[in-house]
Amino acid sequence: MDGKSLLNLLSSIFIEKLGVSQRGEGYKINLPFTDNAGESIEVYVEIKGDEIVVDDLGHTAGLLFQLGQHGHDTIGHQFTRNVAEAYGAIMDYDRGVLFKSVSIQEPGEILDFIQLLTTLKSALPEIRYRKRVRKTGRRLVALMSREIKQLKLPLYVQRQTEVEGRSEIWTVDFRYTVKLNGQSTDVIIVAADLKWGEPREKAAHALTLAVDVLSLKKTRELRIVYDLGKNGDGLSVQRAARLIEDYQEDIGYIAYNYGDKDIKSKLVTQINQELTPYLFKQGT
Repeated sequence: MDGKSLLNLLSSIFIEKLGVSQRGEGYKINLPFTDNAGESIEVYVEIKGDEIVVDDLGHTAGLLFQLGQHGHDTIGHQFTRNVAEAYGAIMDYDRGVLFKSVSIQEPGEILDFIQLLTTLKSALPEIRYRKRVRKTGRRLVALMSREIKQLKLPLYVQRQTEVEGRSEIWTVDFRYTVKLNGQSTDVIIVAADLKWGEPREKAAHALTLAVDVLSLKKTRELRIVYDLGKNGDGLSVQRAARLIEDYQEDIGYIAYNYGDKDIKSKLVTQINQELTPYLFKQGT
């Protein structure tokens, strides 16, 4: 293929597939691009006063409704709004139209709108609508707080406190000081609530915290608590729990499954025994 043949090929791809037809006071343009359904992407261009207004003929709003992403708190809605703002366009939900006003002196900005529209048409279908599932029960850190509060020793158990690591300052859920093997030891408890948010990210955060916090001082005991039911949870939760279990010996923390009644009882009993001496101190 020579240069002329390549030019003809490019022309057939872009120019010949570009269609322009009059519609009302403006023109509808069929672009040489298709959406996820294989339909030609269209824009409408019209002169209004001293500006050129280009819009998407309502296709973006229609796609958002089709995907269930039209609500203000959905990922699709937020993505559309943010990208539109970046390109100087407006998503008018009252009219159901995405549009951009372009100066007659700068008509090339129409290409920016076309780029915006093709981006949305490509990205939005990849967003999978996930129905919100209402979860019952209390979150893990709240369940642990209830157990610890039964001793009525708030002055000795710090909640949501900062702990210094070798590289960062970390916020942990519980912290108190006890005598272990004749020396003062900080007991640090982190609740990795794998059933809320992204389980793998929760596990990774807990492991990174463990490495950093335990590498600074030896007089620390770190406990990572997670909640995995005996009947099993989602695969992502199970994998995250396995990460926490598998690396405890290598890093040096102790893992507890709060969803196992026996392990939970063991942990609560241990905490009670460690804090019991403060009851006598408090009474003196």
